[in-house]
Amino acid sequence: MISTEGDYTDWSHIDYQPVIHELLPDGLVPFLSQGQSALEIGSGRGAVCFFLARHGLHALGIDINHDAIAVARQQALRDGLGLTLRFEVADILKQTDIGAFDFVLMIRAL
Repeated sequence: MISTEGDYTDWSHIDYQPVIHELLPDGLVPFLSQGQSALEIGSGRGAVCFFLARHGLHALGIDINHDAIAVARQQALRDGLGLTLRFEVADILKQTDIGAFDFVLMIRAL
């Protein structure tokens, strides 16, 4: 059951299926350079991270949803992107040191 008191951790158990399946940052393309690193907070199944990898970036996607991260990891392995993409179950509000990145995206995180 979903909490009505604003406990965001409920999202760790919800199979989130947005109406717009992929909300990609197409407007960033002119600013992207090969080899840059990106952090996506609330990555879900990783669509944005895969978009970034297709543009030559290294990306780390984090999300509190274990199932979504598992799907993203499997897709990265199937696509041969295991060296370019990483996905971790993490809560940005509790993570003390996640690393340094050229930029951070937070597109669907509430």
